[in-house]
Amino acid sequence: MPLAMLPSSSRRFPAGAVWLLALVTGAMRLPGLRDLPVFGDEAIHVHWSQLVREDPGRFAFVSMQDPKPPLHFWLVALALPWASDPIRAGRLVSVFFGALSIAPLFAVVLEIRRRFRTPDASAAHAALAACVLAMFCPFAAFSQRLALAESLFLCESLLAVLLALRIAVGAPRATGLRDAAFFGVALGLAMLTRQNFSYALWAFPALSFGCLAPAERCAPREFLTRLALAGVVALLLWGPLLLQPTGPEWRVRVFHVGAFRQPLSWASRAGNAVSIASWLWTYLTPPLLLLCLVGLVHLLVSRNLRVFAFLTGWMAIVTGPLVLFASVLFSRYAFTVSAPLWVAGGCLAAWVLARARRPETAPLLRRAVFVLAAALLVWPARDLYRQAKDWRSSPLSPPDRWQYVTGWPAGFATEQALAWLRGRASATPLVLVTPDVSGNPGDTAQVLLRGESRIARYAAPNAVTGEVLVAAPDLPGAFLLSGDLRKMEPPAAVRLPAGRPVYFLAPDPFLTRNGWRPAREFFGAANPGIDAVARFENPAGTSGDHEAIVIFRLK
Repeated sequence: MPLAMLPSSSRRFPAGAVWLLALVTGAMRLPGLRDLPVFGDEAIHVHWSQLVREDPGRFAFVSMQDPKPPLHFWLVALALPWASDPIRAGRLVSVFFGALSIAPLFAVVLEIRRRFRTPDASAAHAALAACVLAMFCPFAAFSQRLALAESLFLCESLLAVLLALRIAVGAPRATGLRDAAFFGVALGLAMLTRQNFSYALWAFPALSFGCLAPAERCAPREFLTRLALAGVVALLLWGPLLLQPTGPEWRVRVFHVGAFRQPLSWASRAGNAVSIASWLWTYLTPPLLLLCLVGLVHLLVSRNLRVFAFLTGWMAIVTGPLVLFASVLFSRYAFTVSAPLWVAGGCLAAWVLARARRPETAPLLRRAVFVLAAALLVWPARDLYRQAKDWRSSPLSPPDRWQYVTGWPAGFATEQALAWLRGRASATPLVLVTPDVSGNPGDTAQVLLRGESRIARYAAPNAVTGEVLVAAPDLPGAFLLSGDLRKMEPPAAVRLPAGRPVYFLAPDPFLTRNGWRPAREFFGAANPGIDAVARFENPAGTSGDHEAIVIFRLK
């Protein structure tokens, strides 16, 4: 759609070639897609998606428990048949939208070059270069290989930027209203994908209007009419979220936090800015980041001031709320700031390569420029290879290494423990009890063991007190257990199948009401006769410690 909406004078690059770039991008994300063990948030998201697919009428808004908007989980639910492994299916959704993002990125660059009246001859080359940077960007590759919403949100954000540019320009009334309606759709979908982050996208029409030359802008009254139409369309898509019986009060649904929080100190805000800069250095890689930053400087010194203002404004819209308000910050929250950097880097690369191709350029210099351009991709290509080949050595920031590899949210030990239990179940059917907590191991066990008829699964609602099997008061021989914790059903009296061994899966150390405790010590004291039969560890952290999963036999 975005390419088709551009005037033919700007579509000098064959549309088929853009979709070829998208296919290549998707293909680059596939190797080793399932090698990284499941991250705790991925398990929660795919678990919600399984429930949506199981009973859409009942669980369509199950993610509002957290609360999280439901669009990403609906899409993953549709994609679950794509693979026998539900985590792979969820990650394939991200690969799909990562590849699809190439088209709106290409169109955004063309639109910027057209609307800000920069030389049009190299517009397609700048768009192509920006897409190549996105293809090779390790930040994009990592985010587009996880069963999380970042890949979908980037695609929606690029569409919103493209359409925000279009609704700010002078155009026939019907065209302007059409673009405004599409902008409302893009905003509504983004708001159904992410809280808070998506609301910043409403600033892009004002940014576009302010950066355009006065002769290019539509009349202020017409601009406000278009914004009003976009708001109505977005509200029609997003508004039903507020009316669903599932979930907390409206303030929490809208802002994720319903209570007043103390404002951050300026030192904390400075720390947020430093963290975002360090993540860009790590995940864009130094060569690509420097290319993009030099591209911004080149726009400034070459007096492409409107393009410079638009791209820096784009970066400020994306990162400003994170710097000013985020009390908890992870690199994936800042992923979309990569897009304006790709645009700046693409514009510079196209400018340099265009001059290298001039007849008057010395052949030796021309060859040196092309060798340098290829050399810039060596570092990011190496990081992409490491992501696909060995997840343990993939370049990650310390917080991300803790989340995805070494810490308790990481899933290596959980997946090893589940494989051990599958092996036992192949000989004798068994019962598995997990703590009534989120992520690893509880959600992962529900997701990956779904459909395993030889493993009956329950959650222990009192595990945080130490007792795993609490006798039901009204039914002799039964225990108070929950079924699927995401269904929010109260504990019930359950008689466990006779003759089946009963295993309990617990993180080690385990978070109790009095802090972290060694799992064997904590559960051993409250459950006489409990026996630790296996222990699986995540890779060691920076201090040499191991987060682990312990399998206990209860009966």
